Amino acid sequence: MEYTDVTNTPFEIEGLLDNNTALVLDYDGNKRVAKKLNLTTGALTPAYSDETKSISGVATDPFTNVPIALFYEGLTPQRRWLDPDLARLQNALNRAFPNKHVYLTSWSRDKKQIVVGVESGSHQYQNYLFDTTSMQAQLLTELEPSFEGFAFPTKELLKFNARDGLEIPVFVTKPIGEGTRRLPTIVMPHGGPESSDDAGFDYVAQFLATRGYLVIQPQFRGSTGNGIDFSNAGYGEWGGKMQNDVSDSLKWAIEQGWADSSRVCIVGASYGGYAALAGATMTPELYACAISFAGVSDLALMQISRENRSGKSSGSVSYWREHMGLTRFETAKIHAISPAHLAQNVRAPILLMHGRDDTVVLINQSQVMANALRRAGKTFEFIELDGEDHHLSKQETRERYLVEMERFLAPILRPGQ
Repeated sequence: MEYTDVTNTPFEIEGLLDNNTALVLDYDGNKRVAKKLNLTTGALTPAYSDETKSISGVATDPFTNVPIALFYEGLTPQRRWLDPDLARLQNALNRAFPNKHVYLTSWSRDKKQIVVGVESGSHQYQNYLFDTTSMQAQLLTELEPSFEGFAFPTKELLKFNARDGLEIPVFVTKPIGEGTRRLPTIVMPHGGPESSDDAGFDYVAQFLATRGYLVIQPQFRGSTGNGIDFSNAGYGEWGGKMQNDVSDSLKWAIEQGWADSSRVCIVGASYGGYAALAGATMTPELYACAISFAGVSDLALMQISRENRSGKSSGSVSYWREHMGLTRFETAKIHAISPAHLAQNVRAPILLMHGRDDTVVLINQSQVMANALRRAGKTFEFIELDGEDHHLSKQETRERYLVEMERFLAPILRPGQ
């Protein structure tokens, strides 16, 4: 039996609003919008006239299966409650927790008991049980109780213009109490690359900022959260415009008077690890060091690994070929954007870390990079993490990741000086 994906459906039905009306998601150009479908006449009408961003998802009530919320694409939480009671509650909780992101995550059938998540860029995620009768909140969980009372730096969402004029969002976290002097800086591109950082608490960025580093997290073209056109702009730009955006974020931070150009390290995981290694090999003049966790170093090898796992005609292989803009058979071109083939350009120390049990980016990517650096006579360290996967799922290896980063960075970037 064969199955094929259906790709020509005109819209997606999300659920019933009443006995004769369905909520559907449809496209208005490249924007995903909500529409109402009349089940008798088949007429489609816009559900809302004020939608400016693409819808990323729909939530349904677990007890009735009725759509109750729309979630919009963005780097900060944006939602529209279709249930008026939950909309009023959201507004009340936003006032109760100012300058924080408040999420209604689950509730009782009568909506008298609500589980609420609260966080911000400088406040770790906490769960509360909120009673809508007494209007009182009881703390349920706290991921790191030892952080109670600890002041974390503020995480700001700003924008800069890349060299071709495209506006790029960027998260900036500055150490507390450092004044206006230029700071040792970490440029930290995210993984994906079709992903993004968000306005929530980032334990790596906060750890580095509390150690005295300015942390720059560019949402380079190709990232999600800024529209479909912006996300699609990353296709074919590995080592190209996506990497330029990362470099331009540093140049912008230097122009703002925040970053010390002589004390900069590029740090990343997964695609961010690729970007870190690309920075060290393609623009070595910018960085005093680089750290890659589970980073891709050889794009042809990655395609081969995907083919071996999923088959040469699989959707996964097709996606990566399309996103990279090259096949593994275009040897010269794919080597030109593969850090393992550019190791001779490296000028600064590199720290490689990789989980032995990583099934997303196989450890051979870091092994190949280590061998290339060794042959080129470059300074590097390679730490293989036993029993760890692609996502740093174990608490002890997350801690080791931070400890090894701090050990590696401190003598090179000299925070506090």
